[in-house]
Amino acid sequence: MAGWPLGGCRCACIALLLLAGLGRAEEAPAKPRKPRGDELLVFENLPQVVSASRQKQPASRSSVPVSVLTAEDIHYSGLTSIPELLQFVPGVDVLPVDRMRAAVGVHGLHDVFSDRTLTLINGRGAESPVFGGAEWYRYPLFMEDIERIEVVRGPGGAAWGANAFNGVINVITKQPEDTLGVLASSTVNEYGDSASHVRWGARNGKWTWRTSFGYEEVQSSEDAIHHDRFRSNDYRTAGAFSGVANYKVAEGTKVAFGLGHQHQKNGSFEFEGLEIHADGSQETTRAHVRAEHKVNEKLSGYVQWSGNFEKTDNPSLQRSLTSVNDLEAQAEIKVAPRHKLAVGASARWMAIDTRVKRASDIRFPGTPLDEYFAGAFGVYNWEIADRLALEVQARGDWYSETHADWSSRVALIYDLDEARRHTLRFAGSRAYRTPFVGLRRYQVQRLEVPEIPGLIPPGTFLVNNLPNHDLDNEGVCSLEFGYTARPAKGVTVRWDNYYQRYHDLIGFVATDKTFLPAIGFTQFTYQSKNTGGAVAYGSELEVAYANKLGRVSAWAAFNAFESEFTAQEVRAFHPAPFKAGASGRAFLPHEVVLNANYRYSSVTAGDFAQDFVGAQVFHRLDFSVSRRFGKHAELTIGINDLLNKTRDPVQAMGAFTDHEAVGRTFFGRFQLKF
Repeated sequence: MAGWPLGGCRCACIALLLLAGLGRAEEAPAKPRKPRGDELLVFENLPQVVSASRQKQPASRSSVPVSVLTAEDIHYSGLTSIPELLQFVPGVDVLPVDRMRAAVGVHGLHDVFSDRTLTLINGRGAESPVFGGAEWYRYPLFMEDIERIEVVRGPGGAAWGANAFNGVINVITKQPEDTLGVLASSTVNEYGDSASHVRWGARNGKWTWRTSFGYEEVQSSEDAIHHDRFRSNDYRTAGAFSGVANYKVAEGTKVAFGLGHQHQKNGSFEFEGLEIHADGSQETTRAHVRAEHKVNEKLSGYVQWSGNFEKTDNPSLQRSLTSVNDLEAQAEIKVAPRHKLAVGASARWMAIDTRVKRASDIRFPGTPLDEYFAGAFGVYNWEIADRLALEVQARGDWYSETHADWSSRVALIYDLDEARRHTLRFAGSRAYRTPFVGLRRYQVQRLEVPEIPGLIPPGTFLVNNLPNHDLDNEGVCSLEFGYTARPAKGVTVRWDNYYQRYHDLIGFVATDKTFLPAIGFTQFTYQSKNTGGAVAYGSELEVAYANKLGRVSAWAAFNAFESEFTAQEVRAFHPAPFKAGASGRAFLPHEVVLNANYRYSSVTAGDFAQDFVGAQVFHRLDFSVSRRFGKHAELTIGINDLLNKTRDPVQAMGAFTDHEAVGRTFFGRFQLKF
């Protein structure tokens, strides 16, 4: 079985290509297909997505399942946190660790330092250059500026590169021309948390721009939960700015600019047995310049630079200065009437510097250091027949600290009827995850033990972590089957299934040395290692109905994860096997909108053994009512997590302690638009 992941993926891809070839021995001359009247009715509201293949396409015809949270979903929820929103997406696991941090992952394998789901903002990387993964609390993002959030539920490495391992979360913001005028919004809740946002958008000649300013304050669990059984100091305050501008050079040519900055202060938290009771801070600056040009109907493309610059001071965790510079180019070519091709390349330079002040500080030996990525990709679409299409994605990447690797995806899309009411998808893919500096060079000594002559030597620590520079890339191969139906106007049914094999998963393996057996004194040493493979499989079913009066939807998911051996370390929580959800929105007379979201999750298992509980069974129900007054004002009141007074403690990776999370919360929001 050791050779299955590579060989099996190649066989799967070859089989799909052969099947595509059998679909039509030779290509027929292209002829325009006239849409049927009922087809126009059925598909008039299908969302367009870009995160599956880096090109705009209907969600029903994407090569991998993509769920979409729309601007309406975000607005009427009243939520001020992206992780809270993501828990209402099928197949996504979300656990609140404290009031600042959340563990988020597609099909599980999530933790606060989870690095197996790639996070993008407008298609630009947003993961930590030290640990990988998302740090949702530090992005200069505003909820009312988001157009949609696309969630790719499956390996996306063939489109996005090395670290789109289990899936992709792409936050897409609104264009400046869609946010003209002034918006002022303020949300407060019963605990004194607040989130305020002021935005101004305007147009002048060839320029269109938007500027947003905001301030957010979150009280600690200690202040929010009066009967909290644990001391906690997980407060945060953050001020942020975001500005974007578009300049129309000529018809078909546009240059876009963006700059955002956030400064945050936060309380301390325990990590590997040590909590330094001092406030932390994070500063994040994101910037980009993007030039788009459309030569004609057959050729278009873009080139862009983006940068992400971070200063981090979390005394219990790390102190670092990092910068990430990305350069990327992509061209979209209509090779022939039935053939489309997207090709591109990217390069990345990461500079990482860490500061050590105490003997117990986390260290990354060898820093400061520079690391480099380079990659090239291609996405080929072939409409083999009126009802049969093939998409092939391939990408190769090189990383200066490990080695070159590749990702691929092959998908067949087949319409069962000419009106495209019923569509089947067969796909196979391969992706990989490369270990960042936080896994390769991580070194720390925590909890110093007093010297006992003849028994415990000086400089002995209870917890020791050693670096490992010989880690291999993690790999995953996936076989997928999907069915999408639009049986009637406004009705959508989607059923997606997958089977995945992982290899070379990375975890922290512990050894121990006993000094005083009589009292059970044991010293633990951890080191990151490739611990083995795993199998994952699952099924996700969604049903939705929408009309002018509102929208209702329901979904159910089964996501299984089986480690190669018992107690295998994978640095993350396993997915909750059973999940379900429902959402509803009703547009009532007198400008009243009712909105409700529900989520159920079964037990979430942690790393060390199947009986280690990361989270108990939980139900979450959110409800809100919005009322518009005239053309300019809107008031929203609601309650989040109605069914839970508090949420059970979650023990994240590297933590020896945990504490309850805030549950039931009443909130109100007032907005003005001009």
